[in-house]
Amino acid sequence: MNIVFDLFLEKKGPIKGEVILIEQLGTEIIVELKAIDDTFFRFTSPKDPNLSIGELVSFNFNEEFAHLF
Repeated sequence: MNIVFDLFLEKKGPIKGEVILIEQLGTEIIVELKAIDDTFFRFTSPKDPNLSIGELVSFNFNEEFAHLF
């Protein structure tokens, strides 16, 4: 599981995946995505990202802050 705080939705983003979880947790919303290569990403949003379970989305991340393991 990759927890990325600088992940953001981007219509033409290089990473494509499916929304598999949307969960309200206090004042934040947790969104979990499954990329097409079966890599899982989770990010938080302070507002409703207007997504649905099963929706296919494109996303990106801020490389300056990336910590890949």
